[in-house]
This record gives sequence, structure tokens and C-alpha cells, in this order.
Amino acid sequence: MDCPEPNPNDDPDAGAFDLVGPFKLDPVIIKPDPARLGRHVVNLDVKDARESPVRGALVTIDPEMPSMGHGSSEQAVVSELGRGAYQACPVTLQMPGPWVVTIKAARGGASGVRVVSYVVQ
Repeated sequence: MDCPEPNPNDDPDAGAFDLVGPFKLDPVIIKPDPARLGRHVVNLDVKDARESPVRGALVTIDPEMPSMGHGSSEQAVVSELGRGAYQACPVTLQMPGPWVVTIKAARGGASGVRVVSYVVQ
């Protein structure tokens, strides 16, 4: 699966979330949207408390299906695209039902976490 460049005009509405830490992970854009069975591309921006782009962050993404007690069947590779933009691909949601995707970003002792919920049909 090729990971396309993010489009800044995409709709950033990604579902419910919790935000923790000085880094803001927003917007989180999943393609295809709405989430469905299979592989997805997730794009996000990482900003500090001053809304400045965070370059060089270690970004991880962890999809889990809490009702089944397991995660994704594949490990997503996260790439930095520049200007605080990051892309994870493939983010695989291999079963229908509720999924929780935890995204973490860290750099220089500062960090942020965003948890996004999806219901896969």
C-alpha cells in the first residue's frame, strides 16, 4: 500500500478523543473515512503548546480492539512529512466493531497522547 501525501483541505473530524501533555496531535485524519475493514492511512499534525510544528518527534500508533483483547495484525510505519506533519501507514483494522487508536508523540522530554475511537462496519 502506498501512502499518499496528506491533503490540508481534508475534513479533520476523526471521532472522540482525549488529549494529554504539552503536544497537540490534531487533526487526525483517517483514509478511508469512515473507517472500514482493512488498511488505512492516518495523517496528523504535532504542535507544541505555542502551536508551533514539532519536527523530529517519535510518533507511534497503536490500534486496539478492546472488546476482543487484541491489536492490529500489522505494525504501522510512521513517516515525518515536514512542518510537524506525520503519516502512519498501514493502520489495519481487521475486524468489525469498536477500535481505539492511541497515538503518541515525544521529543526532548515533552510528549502528547491522543486517543481516537472508530466503529468499523
